[in-house]
This record gives sequence, C-alpha cells and structure tokens, in this order.
Amino acid sequence: MRQLFWAMTQKLDAEPAPLETQLAERHSDQAYDKDGVMIRFVWDPFLNSSSLAQQLRLGPSTTPMPPTAILVIGGGLWQARYLQEHALSSFTMAMDNVTENIDGAWDPTHHPLEALQVVAPVQLPRYELLSEERRRTITPQRVEDMNSHLLRLAENRSLPVAWAFSAMLSEQPKAYDESGLHAIGDVADRMVDVLLNVRCNAKSIPAIRFPMNRTCCVRYPTPSWMTQLFLTASSASFVWFVLPARYLKNIAPFLSFMPPRKILTAISVLCIAVSYSYFADRTQLWMKNQKQFDVREFAMFGVLFMTIGLITIRRSKGASLPQKQSCLTEMRDEPFLSRDQTDEWKGWMQLIILAYHYTGASHMLPIYEVVRLLVAAYLFMTGFGHALFFRKKRDYSFRRVASVLCRLNLLSILLPYVMNTNYMAYYFAPLTSFWYLVVFWTMYIGHVRNNSLRFVTGKIFMSAAIVNTMIRTPRVLQNVFYVLEKCFALRWDVDEWRFRLALDSYIVYVGMVCGLVSVRLTQSQDIRGRNAFTELEMFIRRHFWRIRCVATALALVAPLIFIFVVRGAKDKVTYNSHMPYASAFPILSFVILRNSLRPLRNYYSMAFAWVGQVSLETFTLQFHIWLASDTKATLGIGIPSRWGGRGLDFLISSCIFLWMSRKVSLATQTVVAWIIEPDANNDGDDQDAKRVGLSIHRVKSKEDLSYAMRVVDTVKVGAVTSASDAMGWIAKGLRVRMMTLLILLWLLNLVSSMKASIYQEEQLM
Repeated sequence: MRQLFWAMTQKLDAEPAPLETQLAERHSDQAYDKDGVMIRFVWDPFLNSSSLAQQLRLGPSTTPMPPTAILVIGGGLWQARYLQEHALSSFTMAMDNVTENIDGAWDPTHHPLEALQVVAPVQLPRYELLSEERRRTITPQRVEDMNSHLLRLAENRSLPVAWAFSAMLSEQPKAYDESGLHAIGDVADRMVDVLLNVRCNAKSIPAIRFPMNRTCCVRYPTPSWMTQLFLTASSASFVWFVLPARYLKNIAPFLSFMPPRKILTAISVLCIAVSYSYFADRTQLWMKNQKQFDVREFAMFGVLFMTIGLITIRRSKGASLPQKQSCLTEMRDEPFLSRDQTDEWKGWMQLIILAYHYTGASHMLPIYEVVRLLVAAYLFMTGFGHALFFRKKRDYSFRRVASVLCRLNLLSILLPYVMNTNYMAYYFAPLTSFWYLVVFWTMYIGHVRNNSLRFVTGKIFMSAAIVNTMIRTPRVLQNVFYVLEKCFALRWDVDEWRFRLALDSYIVYVGMVCGLVSVRLTQSQDIRGRNAFTELEMFIRRHFWRIRCVATALALVAPLIFIFVVRGAKDKVTYNSHMPYASAFPILSFVILRNSLRPLRNYYSMAFAWVGQVSLETFTLQFHIWLASDTKATLGIGIPSRWGGRGLDFLISSCIFLWMSRKVSLATQTVVAWIIEPDANNDGDDQDAKRVGLSIHRVKSKEDLSYAMRVVDTVKVGAVTSASDAMGWIAKGLRVRMMTLLILLWLLNLVSSMKASIYQEEQLM
C-alpha cells in the first residue's frame, strides 16, 4: 500500500519524495496535498483501526469533506508475520467487516462520481530475499488461505478485489524490491495506472470511438445497428452452411434467391472472420496487452522467420526438370521476377511488418526506415506486375478493373461497417487501389501505341508529373475529399492520405518501367527479324552479359548510395522527405541481385511464398485478430503462466491468425469471382436443390411448392418467379451489379453518418 501511495504522489509531482523520507515514515500515516487533490496513506496493518472505519463511512452526504475518489484497502502480511496461527481468523474478521461497509456493486459507467473501493490481494513474497524469521511465519499456505477467503467474498458478496496486482508480480522476480515484500516503483506505477483507468476512464466511455486505443478497464460501446445486423446475418449464414440436407426441403422454392452452396460457404467464411474480429477486438472476451518494445524480442522474430524461410527453400515448379529428362539437360530458367519470387518477396516483407507492428517498434528509427522501404517495395511490385499484365495481355476491360478492385477492397470495405473503423485505417488496400488505377489509366490512354517503348515511357513521365502535382498542390485533395464527404458521407483524413501518397509517389513508376523493359527484352523468341528492335535494344542483346555484370556491380554499390543519402536523417520527418527519391536504389539493387544468377532465380522459400499469397489478408486482419485496440495493443487469449503463459498464447493466436487469413483469402477470391461472373459459378441447378429433388430454375406447378406452403400459405409461385426475375436482371450485366453495390454502400454511409450525428448530439446533451 505504501508503494501505491508514493506512486500516486509521483503522478501529481514529477519529482518523487526522497528515499530517506519514504523509509523514515513507512510505519505511520502520511498525506500529500497538491492543487486541491489529497492523497492519504493510513497505517493500519491489521485493518482494525478507527481511521479505516471512519473512511469506510465517508460519503458526500455525511461529511463536508470532498468525497473519496479511490479507496484501496490491503493487508494480511502482518497478520501472517505476527499472529501466526491466528492470522487467518483475524484477516477473515477484518475482511468481513470491510465487505459489510464497502460498495461491492460499484459500476463506473453508472456512478462515475462515486468512490472506487478496491481490496488488494495478499501478495506472495519473493522468499529467497526474506529473512529466516519472515520465511518461517509468512508461509505460502497462509497467503493462499487469505486469498481464498478474498475469492469467496468476491464471488459471493461482490467484493471488488484487484487481482491484476498479483498478476503483475506473479513469477516476476525483478518486480520486487530488495526486501522481497514490496513491488518496485515501476510496477507500483502500473498498479496506479490500473486504478486510475478504472476510476477515470468511466467518464470517457461514451466518447470511445475509433480508434479504440483507450480500452483498459472500460466497457466497450454497444454494437451499432449495422454491427448487430451483420452479426445476426452471420449467424444465419452459418446455420445455413451447417444445415442438413433433409431440412432444405422446407425451403427449396426459396433457393432461387440464394447463391450456390460454394458461394454460401465462402460468404460464411468471410462472415465468421469478421465476426471473430469483432468479438476479439470489440469485446472483453480476449485480453488486450500493452506493447512494450524489446529489441531482443524483435531479433527473435527475425531469427525465427529466417530459420523457417531457409529450411523451406525449394526449386520453383516452373524451373523443375520434366519427367524422364536427363539431369545433364539444361534446367528450365525462371523469368525475371517470377510469381514464386514475388510471392516470396511479399511474404518475408509481410512477416517483418507484422513483427514491427506486434513489438511496437515504430519509435525505433532504424527499424522504421527498413519498414518504410518494404512498403515502397510492395508498391514497386504493384507498378511492375500490373504494367506487365497490361503490356502482355492487353486486357483493359471493365471486368478486369472491377475484379482487381473488388479483390483488393472487399475485406477492407466490410470491416469498417462492422468494427466502426475507417476505410483509410487499412491503408494498404486504398493505397494499392489508387496506384492500380494510376497504372491502368497510364497504360490505357493511347494503348494502341504501347508497343513503342519510347511512347510508353513518355506517358509514364507525364503521369508522374500530373499525379505528383495533384498530391503536392494545396487544396486539390481537400476539394476531392470535401466532395466525397458531402456526396457520399465519407469522412477521410486528407492529411494522412497525402502523407501516404507522397511517401512513395515515384516508386510505382519505377516498377512500371522495369516491367515494360523486362517485357521488351524477353520478346526475342516471339518476334522475327532485326527490324522489330531499336538499335539500343540490339546493343543490349549483343552485350547482355557485360551489361548484367555491370548492373550487378552497381547493385552492390547502390545501397551505399541510399545509406549516404539518408544517414543524415535524425528523425522520421527528415527520413520521409528523402524516401520518394531514394527508395528506388535499394529496391532495384535487391531485384537485380535476386535475379543475377540462375540458382537465385530458380529457388524460393515456400514458407515465405505462402505468407506472400495471403499478404493482403494478413495485413488487414492483423488489426483485430492478432493485434488489438486498432493496432495499439496485442491480442491475448489469456492462457495462465502455469500452462505456457505468453508463449503459448502467442503461438495459438498466431496460428488462428494465419489460418483465418488463408481461409479469408480463398473465400475472397471465390466471392469476387461470383460477383464478377455469377453464371460461371452456377453449373445448372443449385446443388442444394438437387439434394432435395427440386430444381429451383424450373418451378412448374404449385405442387412443387408444397413444402413451402406449409410454412407460409400465402406465398405464390409468382412471388418467387418475380423475385427471381429481379435477381436475374441484376445478374445480367457487370456494370449493373457494380452500380448496385455502390448504391448500397452509399446508402449505408448515409445512414451511418446520420446515426453518428445523433449519437454525438446525445453525448453533448
């Protein structure tokens, strides 16, 4: 208790009391007063003094003194030390008396101005530091018996016990001072934080909205109507998914409203994942642990990832030798930046970013610099991959654009409505979507002349100039976001968006140029005749090996140039100012070195590639099912230390996170394919209808609806047919489906905006 007193005084005064003062007055009443706030320490080790009785009866209606805000009662060790065999009976009598007078039903959400009255558990000492006499009297059994009595009072009579105090000291030898009885100052300071959170956070409960980074010791807000609707629909989709076939007979006529079972399965997976995100990060079912950066923990992540990556190195399937081919035959060579290689690249970068977020390493400038480079590398691959696709496939159809944008944004659009967050919070999806559209329009305009490398390069430079002017010119983005807010009720942070775009405003174009050059240089096998190439290209082909050696040498030097450019950065702001212009050097160096030798091109890490294939889902879902409080904390299942503690907790939550990311990735692909082309996912009659012996596409008579008539006799075949016709009309055209989805999102935004305005007005009343 004394340590809590001094920790509380330090909250009011940055200069703590001298250690001599604390020790000299340790067995006496003490008081501290500053700016009208009084903190009192009552020395009552046996919990039977008149001061305690008086304090328990204090209240705003019985005394002219200000009401007590926080009252913490603790004892037990002195009974064990001096009363020995009578320790438990004395402690039991004292605690029963306290329980009679304490308000065990205190609720900070309903009584924010009443006193918080808490009993501290009896702390188990660190026995190796105790004297022989103390070890003999303060036995573990006596401490356990006292805490067992507190537990009974907490369960039967609602006695508020701060069990978190024991958890802070449990199996933590460094948390004790040299006496072995008391917590050190830092731990006592955290105990005070818990008390202040329980007492003071009550007033901020109504205001807790996104980002929910103040969730310690408070209640979460009631789910919005949209969240409740989604959770209800998720439950219904799950029931539909597990419903046995024999029960489908009763609803067979209505199967025409439903997508095929394959699609329903994918939708159910998405619903379950989002629902799990809500219960994990928006309720108190799971623990939220504060981030505390430890360089050793970050290094352990690096060693673990490197080990897994190295032991899963395999030859690319495309580079494998055909069956019955002689080992002397030349092995097939993988192309420049093959799919396996880019998946691997995305995978190990994603793992580093996950470790960066999990350990809270954002304040470490060297680690921040590396992570910023990794994000730039992602955008480099965005420019490279999409430019490569448009150049080779020449597919500029609306179907292709809609498919890519739906794939990128489905999960990031769904989560904000359920989690009450913001689309821009999952910044990777909007960022890659923006740059995809930039690449699309750059390649689409004048695409009939894209065979000319000079023409395409000119378009790229012009696009870079226009886009960067829009990003950096004042009021341009503000006006765009103003229109979005007024017309579509989208309230996005324009400054944050400008920051994200400006950081990597050139690296996408670097990736585009690399993609187009790689296509041009690999066309020799498809184009006949020397006239198809420019003189520069012919020169490159004749001296390719010399150029490769020079490029490799430059790739070894380029990172040094980057280090030289950014070495003067003393903070993030300075480093960020260099990023748009310097990030290309290390990224191009990595690309060249990774493809400089055939073994490097033809081998990859399967583990990294697996993570790379679900990098979009891992980045988005980490916010809620691996991290917590919108990335401000880490998620914990709450496994006790005796069963594995934090290590097992981390292992289980990580397995759930990766498994769910994989399932969501597959489900997203299935749902997007269905949205883009429903007919391709509906092979004749629905499988569920087949299983019950009724075709939903050929309703011939009322007798076919006999099962449904038992439930609702007023339902007619015409109603089913009309609804089917309406659904069929929507399914006819992709543009109609996309417009329908956009209108639905627009209506949801308007309703959500009105609800939010009403909520804010209620809080101000």
